[in-house]
Amino acid sequence: TSQSNASSSSSSLLPKQPQRPGTLKYNQIRNPLPPTKKQKTPLQLKKEFNAMRLEWKKRKLSCMDFVDNIAEAMEKKNKDVMGSKILDLDTDEMNGCVLPPPKELK
Repeated sequence: TSQSNASSSSSSLLPKQPQRPGTLKYNQIRNPLPPTKKQKTPLQLKKEFNAMRLEWKKRKLSCMDFVDNIAEAMEKKNKDVMGSKILDLDTDEMNGCVLPPPKELK
């Protein structure tokens, strides 16, 4: 019995083995997301979508304003400036991409 007590006490003194790659802890199995990354609610997702949509719209308007200013300074049409002659820009509409409507927040 003294040997079994000695072996159990010596095992607690040994340094812990590092966890092997690819093995999961019990908490990771129950909650697969890290504690810093929490799932978003539908309302949060809609707000984030609307914010990104608004940013897309602002950037698009800013870019089109820039093209308008260049076209006006060069005394050319917007299509000539955006086309392959000068800036060679592709618009969202040329690629079949439309600005989606905003999500309703409920």
